[in-house]
Amino acid sequence: MPDTLDSFNRICGYKPRAAVKCLLEIVDAKIEEEDSDFVIFLSAPTGYGKSSCTLVIADVLARSPNALGERLIHILPLRAIVEDLYHKALKKKCEGKLYNLLSIGAQAMHLFDVDKSPYLMPRLTYTTIDSFVHNLFKRPIAELDRRHSHFDIPRYSIYSSLVVFDEAHLFSSETKLKDEKLIEQHDRMLTSFAATIKALREAHVPIIVMTATMPDRYIETLIRYCHGNPEIYIIEEDVKEGESEEVISLADVKRIRVKDENFQELAIKNNPIFEGIIREEDIKRVILNYLSQKDVKILIVRNTVRNAIRTFKELKEELKGKDIAILMIHGKMTTGERLKTIREIEKYENKNSGVILIGTQVIEAGVDKDFDILISDATVFTSLIQRAGRIGRRKRKRSIQPSLYVIEGHGDGVYPSYLVDKAMNMLREIKRKNIKLLWRIPTKIDMQRTISYKSILEKLYEDIDYSKLIKKGLLNALLDIDHYFVGPEAKNLQEKLCSFVRENGLIAVSAWKRDRESFKDNHEALEEGCKSLLAVSSSFLKNNWRKILRVHENSVGVLVCKENSLEIVMSQEAYKILEGLNERASCVLLRELERAIRKFRKERALPLAVTLNPKFYEEGVGLKVE
Repeated sequence: MPDTLDSFNRICGYKPRAAVKCLLEIVDAKIEEEDSDFVIFLSAPTGYGKSSCTLVIADVLARSPNALGERLIHILPLRAIVEDLYHKALKKKCEGKLYNLLSIGAQAMHLFDVDKSPYLMPRLTYTTIDSFVHNLFKRPIAELDRRHSHFDIPRYSIYSSLVVFDEAHLFSSETKLKDEKLIEQHDRMLTSFAATIKALREAHVPIIVMTATMPDRYIETLIRYCHGNPEIYIIEEDVKEGESEEVISLADVKRIRVKDENFQELAIKNNPIFEGIIREEDIKRVILNYLSQKDVKILIVRNTVRNAIRTFKELKEELKGKDIAILMIHGKMTTGERLKTIREIEKYENKNSGVILIGTQVIEAGVDKDFDILISDATVFTSLIQRAGRIGRRKRKRSIQPSLYVIEGHGDGVYPSYLVDKAMNMLREIKRKNIKLLWRIPTKIDMQRTISYKSILEKLYEDIDYSKLIKKGLLNALLDIDHYFVGPEAKNLQEKLCSFVRENGLIAVSAWKRDRESFKDNHEALEEGCKSLLAVSSSFLKNNWRKILRVHENSVGVLVCKENSLEIVMSQEAYKILEGLNERASCVLLRELERAIRKFRKERALPLAVTLNPKFYEEGVGLKVE
């Protein structure tokens, strides 16, 4: 049977980095021993290439029977990354680098032109944490509207898999919320993750968790739910080598430190300089100072869509006539426009020309591009590490040293202000004492003039007891569903909560503007329709539907794909549902509105989404109302 190290070299065309190599060696040993009773935590910096190893492991698992599983499920925080990794895997298969019987699929909202796999059956499936959790706890994504569903199919897929969580704890919302609401949302995410770990381990499913920003206290919390006393490994990219003397409590953990001199050399060479905390009005001045460098690539990350749009428009006006591209990306832009922005960035990535990208949190894990300068809103330190990971990312010729600035603030209501303030105070102290902050060296270095991001991370989160943030009621309800109940009970809980993972469910809306347009075939029509979609929360739509949707008299526009055309059809039933939501929970919108638009299928039409009022969507800018 081929081992994963040989497969990595053949599939990826280069040798794995040291920490990834260590993980693959453990997987090889477990295949040889026919032992699936393990959990691996891989802690490595941003830009390390952690995600590549799952394609290699899946290829090896598919080649012959083994104890680890029939398939691999790779779970991600954002649907944009799901599609990106799916297409990269498909390209490798087309190049003949993968086993010809390795089937590849994906499952996430708005995916198009992929082998959409709602039951997670392919040998390699990329999916979001939302889809995975609902499939695991008997609410299959493909049958959310049904009382009795085929929940046993995706559960079989999961229980016969090696499951990989990739930055799953980094989910964040672009919705402006008060701190207490944020805590509720974080509780639900953390609770569903803990319940998932426990349910998987009770079935002896092997698990890998990969991350750059997971404090030890978070790992300790997850270990509590690793049922059955499995072998637990923590692999860390470090400046030292060997087994660490540090011990995680609660379990016998093998903590392995792996030295990667090549990565450390690049990380130190491209280590971003923390230039300090600036005011809002300083943003233009900082940018103008860098424009003498013709090829400078600047990333600006704002916490809210509103501030991102305002910054974008101000810079477009200020830099009118300058030879620099100004682009924007955020969660309230259509799928097509975000893809277009990514492709535009690719044009400038290796050119001797400048570009400015303004975005929101979607950049943290969904944009694998390399910039020189970062200007970020004040945020929690875990997010700042992810944002800093977008600069100095590649080995290329640069005219300037990567640098970053943080805008004065308290998190804009998107992040818990007490954690943001702790991070900002730490950064002020670092700047005042002229300490060098190592943004990609995860070792706990804390010397007089140098400190690593890992040391800061542990200090900032040392007083958080994650176990107290887990909602016992929801945890027990999910585990009861896993152990005892069938579809109807799971359906009742899901409809009550909207989502097992988030406080608000997401629903698709379309920015399509033309009443009717024909295409060469149904495939092209559907592709164009899907590109016009974006997701909004059910509560946001409940509060803003009269303003933002296409409403005429007592009807709401619905985009449908019929034969080789797209057209907007007015629906009185959808209007009545929206009108009656004032006194009811916003999550009712998810199931009732979807039921209403599904009725168009009886007319041999495929409904895609309710449509936006053209006045409230601007191309290149996105949805105008936040």
